[in-house]
Amino acid sequence: MGQTTPSYPSSAQAHIKRSYLHWRIFSLRIRQRSLSPSPCAESCHVCCCRYSRSASVGSACTLWEREGRRMSDDEERVVRVVREEVGYALGELFMIDILDTLLPHLNTPNTQLRTHILNLFASCTRSTTQRAVLTAWTPPSERAKEVRARRGWEVAPLGPGWVVRELISIVRHGGGGGGGKGGRGVNEGVLEAALSLLAALCRDSPGVVGALVKPDREGYVPLDSVLGYAKGRKVGVQIGACLCLTHAIRASLTTPPTTAPIQTLEDICVRTVINVVGGLIKDDRVDVGLRMRGCYVLNYLATDHPMICRAVMEQGCVESLALLVKSITPDEVVEGGEAGEEGMSIWEDESLGVVELREASLTTLATLSLFDNKPRAFLTSTTPSPSPSPPSSTPDKPPHPPSLPSNTINILPLLSVSLTHPHAGVRTAACQCVRALSRAVEPLRTSVIDSGLGIRVWEVVLDEWERGACGGSGSRGGEGGKGRGGGDRRVVNAGLTVVCNIVNEFSPLRDTMIEQGFVPRLMQIFHRASESAIRVSCLWAIKNLVRMLDVEKRREVMGCIGWGVVSSLLTDSDTAIQEQAFNILHNLASDDDGVDLVFEEVGTDVVLDRITAVLGGSDDDVILQATSLLANLANGTEQRKHSILTHPRLLSALRSSIAESKPEARKRAVACVVELAEKSNREDKRRMLDAGLGGTLRHLCEWSVAGVAAPSSPTATSPLRSAAGRRNSSIARSVSGGAPGMVRSISGGNAGVGVGGIGAVHQWRIGSVSGHGHGVHGVGVHGHHSVMEDDRDVVGPARRALEWLEHGDSYSF
Repeated sequence: MGQTTPSYPSSAQAHIKRSYLHWRIFSLRIRQRSLSPSPCAESCHVCCCRYSRSASVGSACTLWEREGRRMSDDEERVVRVVREEVGYALGELFMIDILDTLLPHLNTPNTQLRTHILNLFASCTRSTTQRAVLTAWTPPSERAKEVRARRGWEVAPLGPGWVVRELISIVRHGGGGGGGKGGRGVNEGVLEAALSLLAALCRDSPGVVGALVKPDREGYVPLDSVLGYAKGRKVGVQIGACLCLTHAIRASLTTPPTTAPIQTLEDICVRTVINVVGGLIKDDRVDVGLRMRGCYVLNYLATDHPMICRAVMEQGCVESLALLVKSITPDEVVEGGEAGEEGMSIWEDESLGVVELREASLTTLATLSLFDNKPRAFLTSTTPSPSPSPPSSTPDKPPHPPSLPSNTINILPLLSVSLTHPHAGVRTAACQCVRALSRAVEPLRTSVIDSGLGIRVWEVVLDEWERGACGGSGSRGGEGGKGRGGGDRRVVNAGLTVVCNIVNEFSPLRDTMIEQGFVPRLMQIFHRASESAIRVSCLWAIKNLVRMLDVEKRREVMGCIGWGVVSSLLTDSDTAIQEQAFNILHNLASDDDGVDLVFEEVGTDVVLDRITAVLGGSDDDVILQATSLLANLANGTEQRKHSILTHPRLLSALRSSIAESKPEARKRAVACVVELAEKSNREDKRRMLDAGLGGTLRHLCEWSVAGVAAPSSPTATSPLRSAAGRRNSSIARSVSGGAPGMVRSISGGNAGVGVGGIGAVHQWRIGSVSGHGHGVHGVGVHGHHSVMEDDRDVVGPARRALEWLEHGDSYSF
């Protein structure tokens, strides 16, 4: 039989063919240097908006979803080919010959061509490598002059690259004129595209941020213009400027201090973004696409930063986002409540812009609810909260704005409806919201459980898996996992993070989940999944499930998993898998019965060999869990302690862990030594001293006392903070005098942010919410103060262990 031609929806087919054809024509033209302005500008636009952003794949799959069809094998093969072509096209775009042809046109008088080229690179610049290539690029003519003029021992001058300088020039002159020259007024299209590309280059790039805050010879500071555009009247330009400010803020917030002046440049930028974007999200007159972009700006700004999350919340953005979701989401699913043919009827007339807006708003709500109980209570309460008392004020202290409005919005029914949406991005965002709301005890034990969302999310995970996500046992999986008929790996991963919370020790659903066969089905996903993130989430759920569980149920759960499976995972090549495997054993060994269970089932020599090997390694996260497991095992019977003390090389590895590990792992290792030394005999103490533990503990105490005197400053790496001292106070006056109710200092103050999770609650690691991609990077409030506190926590137990080792006999008798 001959090979059949792939059949798929005509709209998706035309979309892929048109995108691919335009890219090939565009690539051929620029390689032949036949860059005619009009057709090539169109090709640039198509390449930017449909192909190079991988939008051709995502939009084609969205078309499949919306047309309610299951992709065939041939259709999935087409999608895989297109994915490969997208990767090739992105790599090809940053080759030197392509850059040499495109980038010099940034100062061409043809504004249409400039706009499309700026949008092209703004959309495609995603990785650190791509940012480095663009910022280091120079025109061929300047490159040749530099090579001829520079002698062998000279290095290239430091400073912003040609692309950054051109972007700053465009921003300075409002996008008007060719070659960055003024005289033609403000061109909004060029300006918005330039701000977007500048934002892409600022992301995780303190060097580019430094170029924005450094005044030139005339005293001009580019950041002044960006702040001005953010407070302008053109919404597209405002969004581009706020995105640029957001990435500049996050690139500079590497180690924020615990206290800071109110009028720092950082705080001015943060306040500007929050007030401007918050106002745009509320305004129904703003275009749907621009409101969606505004939601993502807030998401980038607040990701993994509790203080900024609180500032955003105090300005009423949580209420605005919740009302936005409520206004565009139906209250319930008709006729059955499933995302099948009948349930599709409520979504079939929905525009793609509304779909993307719902996904963006839910993702941002999840980010803002991740660290604080107040937004969780606001979004899950079924009764209005009491009206807040009038804010108090003093002459030297302005009134503090209320943290939340007097009314609440129960978003849980909307999340339940969103889980049935045919678009995978909406389902993923809904799972992320449920995960953020279920991190606190009270919502999990009441609202989340009562609404049925806990079980519903687990059903969604199983449904996605059965429909083929990540190589599941359903139909087709792997690369084609985004179609209407195929499950999506993003939904599976986001749903598993919710499952990690609903099987915690304080969850009423834990016993129910075990009785309904949760463990075997979860392990089926673990064994068949190919992505590390999904496998780690499965183990994380097991870790939470066995914590403080009855010993017989622990034995039952581990019987379903297999002790041999867990033992083999202790040496897995993926360190994240190793970390979770050690953590599972740590939670199993939470009491004497659990210690005996681990030793008997895994084997004394096996578990101690694995711990010894890890303590001599270099991965701090795995070392932390291994030392935690050893500390629990050391609480066992005298026979178990003797096995630990006489195991070859274990005490030496423990000494290395105390000397070389980070404070948290060092604290667990010292606690283990205390436990071993307190009830050991003279011979065992001698073994510990011979292994060098006494000398290491002594040096640890001496070093910690001496090391407190000279902490390092955490603010040296912040371009915005270092520039604040050079700035004129006019910006501070203009911003602080702008709108009433401005938020206060963001990065400083003593306002605590309570983390709602307990103990083993699932923590989202990079990327998370963004992971996905938004590879947005986590920034915690860490400085030398927290390091010194950790050292103090270690010194006390270290002295106690040293006293037991050296004088323990006198305490025993």
